[in-house]
This record gives sequence, C-alpha cells and structure tokens, in this order.
Amino acid sequence: MDYKKAAEEVLEKIGGSDNIISVAHCATRLRIVTGDNSKYSNKAVENIDGVKGVFEASGQLQIIFGTGAVNKVYDEFIALVHISGGTKEDVKAAGDIKNITAVNRSASGKAETANDTIGEQKTVTAENNSSTGDNAVKEIYSPLKGEAVKLSKVPDDTFANEILGKGMAVIPGDGVVVSPVDGEVSTLFDTLHAIGVTGDNGLELLIHVGINTVELEGKYYKALVKEGDKVTKGQPLLKFDIEGIRSAGYNTVTPVIITNSDEYESVEQVAIGDVEKSALVMNVR
Repeated sequence: MDYKKAAEEVLEKIGGSDNIISVAHCATRLRIVTGDNSKYSNKAVENIDGVKGVFEASGQLQIIFGTGAVNKVYDEFIALVHISGGTKEDVKAAGDIKNITAVNRSASGKAETANDTIGEQKTVTAENNSSTGDNAVKEIYSPLKGEAVKLSKVPDDTFANEILGKGMAVIPGDGVVVSPVDGEVSTLFDTLHAIGVTGDNGLELLIHVGINTVELEGKYYKALVKEGDKVTKGQPLLKFDIEGIRSAGYNTVTPVIITNSDEYESVEQVAIGDVEKSALVMNVR
C-alpha cells in the first residue's frame, strides 16, 4: 500500500488543509474533525485505495485503514497538512464542540454502543500459510480466562457486524491477556488497549481489550511484550486492571478478531460460556 498516496487522496477528498480542525488515530482509524462537512462525501473517501470503511461518530470523520496501516497513513497525513497532530482527547473535544453526533456510553461498564475501536486490517499478502497446508485446520486458543461469547453479542456494530473480520469475544474474568497462537507480535498500540499477533499458521489476530478503551490513553494497561517479539501460545502479552477500566465507565468485553478471515472458507467458534486461558475457542479452515 502507498501510504503517502492514501494520505494525499484523503486530504484532497475532505477539502484540503484549510478544512482540517484536528486529527489523530486509534488502533485502526484515522479520526478527523473538519470545518465543513459539505466539502466531502463518505463515498468518495471509501473509494480511496486501502480504506476499509468510513463513518461519522462523536463529531469525527473516522476512516478505517486497519492495524499496521493507519499509523503510517497518519504520519504522512500530518506531514502534508503541516501540523503536529492531536491526542484522541483533542479530537474528541473538537468533535463534541461540533456536536455532529453523540456517543452513547453505558455507565455500567457492561454493554456499550459506542463505535470505537479496533480494527480491521486488510491482508496485503497471503504468503504466511501453515506448513501443514492451506486446507489444514488452524486453531485459535483463548487469550483470556472468562466467558466466551459470540461476536454478534459485542455492543459495537463494527465488531458485531464483522466489519473488521470474523472472530469471537471473551468477557474477561481476570486481567491477563495471553497469546492465542505461536507467532509474533505484529502491532502493539501506544494506548496498550489492543495488540496484534501474526500466527506461525498465517492467521492475523487482533485482541482488543474493551470497548472505546482507546480513550484511556494506556491507563490501567501494562505491556509485557513489544512489537517484533516472538511469542508462544499461552505467553502473557498484556496486563490490565479490570475494575479500574470498569469504574471509569468502560466495557471490558474483549473481541478476538481474525483480520485476514476473508482468506479462509470458514471460522467456527467451538467454545461458548466459561473458558480458561489457552482453551480452544476457534477453528479456521
């Protein structure tokens, strides 16, 4: 993907530098507040190469590029508009002032409907196939102890509608995330709320701890690995404070997404209800 070209096209399609109020990014999305929404159409932005989806929420234009791509597009974008970029809170505040849409967040720390998070990653290559053959069943193990639920139960349409890929979710029972496969840490976000692991079997996985938790800016999270680290199934990746996150008003349900699931014929969830860390939860064919 040509990140500079993508950034140039986004800037052109949304009305140029003079139309930019604030910009930041989260795990998968470029988040932009513009001065005049009439200067762009979502459809035009959707047609840019590399864009996986476009919507408006919290007064922001949110453009999904996916894990591993959005940060590169962001760097090119802020260089083009000659700004330093803003924090997610800056962008949220700017969007709130515009009052385009309101984010409805449950104060219970349980189900939420806020659209945030995490991410879809387009598969650029399909070379990482398991040595056992393309048709072999690829197994994914639970990254958490807790309650396994269907992805459709996650109170965020981006996850529930499988926009980011197929998968499942776990309502955590403790605050340790372990690797669901043998592989490599491909992405670790600055906010530590989401981590990507590319399996030795070719699966590209995103573990997103909580809904809308990018807004916590890393509070309550601790990384136990870094990008590029080789990891084994069951190896601890992250620690997080469940009660701290919930007391701040955030849902801790954790989607486990296969971001390259479109390369496979089927994704079968084989566990519902109570699960232990490293219990088999999905088969991919």
